[in-house]
Amino acid sequence: MMHIRKQQLIEIGADGVETFQHERVCWLQIATKNKVYLFDILMLEARAFKNSLSMILENNHILKVTYSCHRIDECLRAQFGVNLTNVFDTQVADILCFYTETGGFLLADGEPTSEDALITILLSQDQVSAHQEQCSGAA
Repeated sequence: MMHIRKQQLIEIGADGVETFQHERVCWLQIATKNKVYLFDILMLEARAFKNSLSMILENNHILKVTYSCHRIDECLRAQFGVNLTNVFDTQVADILCFYTETGGFLLADGEPTSEDALITILLSQDQVSAHQEQCSGAA
């Protein structure tokens, strides 16, 4: 774990079981520049987070790169009380790049959608609230 704690940038991934609303994290992957760690969360359960994973995932000084973080974030919060911080979501980045390149054209389920609808689809409720605060503060 010390190797991961020393990093400024890590990649995280997870897989779960059951439907989205009741999903449970089965495994968690953390990758550094040189190593990949797989944590069997079904076996380790909450002690994996009590013993240091939560300190890594909640550390503001470690950038966590992932795809579609809202699912991972919601599962970790519901199951273990872990709040991801300092996350770069490549799905959101890709959509925002597409939005910029097309002059504001977005699709959700094949249909054009507004930026607010897209943000709600991609982000957890806490993230939506933070985004709304940022936008209202900029206006």
